[in-house]
Formats: sequence, structure tokens, C-alpha cells
Amino acid sequence: IPEQKKIASILTSVDEVIESAQKQIDKLQDLKKATMNELLSKGIGHTEFKDSELGQIPKSWEVEFLSHYIDDIVSGWSPTCETVKRLSNRWAVLKTTAVVWDGYDPEQNKALPENLQPVQNATIDKGDVLITRKGPRERVGVCVYVDRAPINLMIPDTVFKLKISSEMNPCFASLVLSSRQVQSDWNRKKVGLAEAQVNINHQIINKTKIIVPAYDEQSKIVRIYNNLQQRIACEKRKLGHTQSLKKSLMQDLLTGKVRVTVN
Repeated sequence: IPEQKKIASILTSVDEVIESAQKQIDKLQDLKKATMNELLSKGIGHTEFKDSELGQIPKSWEVEFLSHYIDDIVSGWSPTCETVKRLSNRWAVLKTTAVVWDGYDPEQNKALPENLQPVQNATIDKGDVLITRKGPRERVGVCVYVDRAPINLMIPDTVFKLKISSEMNPCFASLVLSSRQVQSDWNRKKVGLAEAQVNINHQIINKTKIIVPAYDEQSKIVRIYNNLQQRIACEKRKLGHTQSLKKSLMQDLLTGKVRVTVN
């Protein structure tokens, strides 16, 4: 019994570290949300503001249709694929779980059968903006920036791929499209017969009105966002490491590989 109590005490201490790490991540997530809401409505260092159809914005900002900043928009292809992730650089199609609010994850993919030929215009490139276009309501309109693009990956039919023009920072475009303002607009416009299957179309995307700061300010906002993301990623790595340590510790303690000395 004393040995069991010692084990329980050790595991409780590890759990406290895990809980503390999760609280830190939650605080950073809240900070990121509040910071982005502030930056996408008031910008950086502005003192003069004006009324617009999207609310009060800095005097130097404009409101434009998103279509003005899109060079190309395509939807992907959803062939029947193998259930396993691809090996090496074999052609593959992203799973819908690759495009989530936590970010873009190219490791979430399904290998393309060898008897099928890839669709070139569905291929993902660095700098693309991906938007989920159909599925359950809460999963439609999720927007991510492609910060890395392993070769031979394609988007599925459930996702739009946007090529943003050189007039706008593509990462900034993804932030604007993820904003509360745009997401609320899209949510009103989603169409479908059931909550489990709605969609947004080309017209909804093209007719989306967005705020447009100067390119230099867009880039500054992106840098602030990336810094916050890096801090969150760092804390998540620490949390993952601690969780792995707990799992290993439990295995060692409960199998007797590591003995606990009780005074």
C-alpha cells in the first residue's frame, strides 16, 4: 500500500504539470484570438478611423470584394483512395482533417491508387489558401494558409484552393477569411438541406467583402500572428513531451520495471 501511494503521488505531480501546461496553451489561444480581433479591426498604430460597411476601420484601409485579390480558385478531386497515408512522395489526396482551425497538416493524406492519374490543377503549392467548401456546417468555411507544400499532394473535392494575387499577402488573406466578420457572413450564406451537409460556392467566395490595409501592414500583422503561433506550438510540444513521459512512467512503474523506494 505505501508503494502504491508513492506511485499515485508521482503521477499526481506529473498530472499537475500537464494541467499547468494546458492552461498556458489555453491562455495563449485566448491571447491570439483577442489580438487578431484587435489587429483586424484597428490595425497597427492608427489614430484616425472611418465608418464602413464592415464597421469602423482605420481611415487608410479599404473595403473590397475578395474576387479582386484572387488569381484562381479551384475545387479538388475525391477519388476512392487507399485508407493508408502515402509513402515517400507518392501522389496522394488530403483528408478533410488536413484543413482544420489548428492549421494545415499535409501529413493527413490518403495514397492515390497506382491505376489513377493525378489531377494537376488540384495540386497544392506553398502560398495557397485552402477553404473547406462542403460538409457539416461547423466544418465548412475553415480556412488555412499553406506554409509548406510537400510535392504530389492534391486537395479533395470538399476543399477550395485559392491563388491570391501579388497585391495581397496570402497569409493575411487567410487571417481575414478566418475572422469573425467573414465567418459570420459565410455562416448566413451556407446552403444545404441539412446541417450535416451544407456548402459555400464560388459566388459566395468571390462576393465576400474584406478589409484591405496596405501591404506592409498586412505583413506586420502576419508576423505578429506567426509569433503567437510559434509560442503556442512550443507549449504544445512541451505538453506532448510531458504526456509521453507520463505514459512511459506509468508503464515502468506498473510493470515493476522501475521500483519505488518507500522509507
